[in-house]
Amino acid sequence: PLFFGVGEIEIRLFAWHDLLNLFRYRDQAQCLDTTLALTRGSPVGPWAVLDHLRLDKGSTTCVLSAAGGSPALIGQVRYESNHTARLSFILPVMDTPPERLITLLEGLIRQAGAHGNQVVLAEVEEHSPLFEALRRAGFSVFTWQRLWRITAMPAGDNLAHWELASELDHLAVRNLAQTLIPPLVQSAEAFPHSLSDSWVLFQQQEVLGYAAPVFGPRGIVVQPILHPAVEDVPAALRGLVAAMPLLLGRPVYVVVRAYQSYLENGLEKLGAESGERQAVLVKHLTSLQRKAVFAARNGTLEKHQPALVEPLGGETPLPL
Repeated sequence: PLFFGVGEIEIRLFAWHDLLNLFRYRDQAQCLDTTLALTRGSPVGPWAVLDHLRLDKGSTTCVLSAAGGSPALIGQVRYESNHTARLSFILPVMDTPPERLITLLEGLIRQAGAHGNQVVLAEVEEHSPLFEALRRAGFSVFTWQRLWRITAMPAGDNLAHWELASELDHLAVRNLAQTLIPPLVQSAEAFPHSLSDSWVLFQQQEVLGYAAPVFGPRGIVVQPILHPAVEDVPAALRGLVAAMPLLLGRPVYVVVRAYQSYLENGLEKLGAESGERQAVLVKHLTSLQRKAVFAARNGTLEKHQPALVEPLGGETPLPL
């Protein structure tokens, strides 16, 4: 449903008359999509506002009506695919009662469920007031991450050579991801169907690295996957930055997940600046039919234990 509440309509779709509140509390917006914030800037900037009101866009913006002296809350959920939805922002967050944050979050979850999504994702600093509200709304942490900021090309002549990926690399990249990414994360984040605009790192005649940078006017975000067998991590990271075209002075943000923490030492050697730790949360909207499947691998990858892949097919939707 588009409108729902207890006893009265509490949550409704964003409309033109909500622009005043959006403008008034724009500085109190909490972005829950790190890549969006670092590549595009504020999620409530002028161009973003126009996107909120376009019905053909893959997102829904909802408003929780003002009550009890608290201003109206505004939040948005974006539909990245048929499988995944992602929370974009909520405002205002400061001094807002947790119960109202939870009510708005539950409304956004309902929108994602009505859209047919299977999971809703969010990213938030661990000390944010939204962290506890997300937990109480049914989200759970499936990994942690830290952002590292590179503002200049790292010094040094030792560069690992990255190549543009082709569809012929798809199986090797998938095997790499299944080897290094924990099953809990695989069940929350779908593997990309296409390798367009991504890079691979070959060493020992194996694909030992994969990265798919996201470019925007404010910056570039990349979450590399590097095998522990990579010979020189700083050289691999330096080569990845060098492979990106047209940096144009934009900072590069490297996202390091907890299961890839061995990359942080290499980033320190490159002079990158570390940011605050973030929780990556998921809300499953379907009941997982867990079935263990071992991923076939060969070569260097066989030296490590096989990863369990949790297929999402055949899941039964839960009532929302």
